[in-house]
Amino acid sequence: MDADEILEKYLEMFKNPMLNKSPLTHKTYQRDLGKFYDHFKFSEISDVEIVSKEQFRDFIFSLTTLSNESKNGVIRAISAFINFLKNEDYIVSEKISTTMFGGKRYLPKTEKKEKMQLNDAEIHEIYRACETAQEKFMIALMIYTGLRESSVASIKIADIDEAGFFKVRAKGNKLDPVKMSPSLYKLFTEYKKTRDNKKEYLFYPTIGRGAKNEKMSPKTVYERVKSILSRTFLSDERQAEITPHTFRHAFVTKIISSTKSVESARQAVHHSSISTTNMY
Repeated sequence: MDADEILEKYLEMFKNPMLNKSPLTHKTYQRDLGKFYDHFKFSEISDVEIVSKEQFRDFIFSLTTLSNESKNGVIRAISAFINFLKNEDYIVSEKISTTMFGGKRYLPKTEKKEKMQLNDAEIHEIYRACETAQEKFMIALMIYTGLRESSVASIKIADIDEAGFFKVRAKGNKLDPVKMSPSLYKLFTEYKKTRDNKKEYLFYPTIGRGAKNEKMSPKTVYERVKSILSRTFLSDERQAEITPHTFRHAFVTKIISSTKSVESARQAVHHSSISTTNMY
């Protein structure tokens, strides 16, 4: 059977709402399995069965721009795809299951560099560089709630009540509750005075592809943060280090510092496992 058709069928499953898979998960698997297909140039799906352990190892180590963590993500995507192929009887051989490093599928994690914390002076400088009420509120929202850029992009203005409470769509398509502090809600009301009341989403682009559907993409949120950073007096190296996830990291660290409780931080950022929070 045609390899491309089978892959397309597999990826189409991710759009099934019953599976509760996020668009980001679909995009990640599409990217990682694309690397697998591009390397081996599969024509028939049965070609997957004849990949040798040495060939698979060479493929993984050809991904020179990826960290071991990212390479493991590729391996996990391939492993899930192989299980799908076996469950659907597209392949029958067990050989491919042991091809991936002879059964030891995952690489050792690379040691992560200690992340430099955002200090008060840096936060003040980032605020100073904001040119609009939208930018100022967006930055404050991420720093003081720890929201991911995907969650920030998904907030609708109608979702926020008069007490500053709202729910955001997070990983796994879950709805997580968020409550603004009084100071954050004040920034929100200031921003609200400047926004177009006809817009459905809290943050919206005025130019580009997103302007048509009036919704920012997570990528646009990321780029907006980078644009603000480019106006600061922070060094180029420091600007490169700071991302929206840096704000989330700072939020978690601040909670742990003030409460001495990793569990409190886990609940605040809605991690399913406390081991994830401990990584911060």
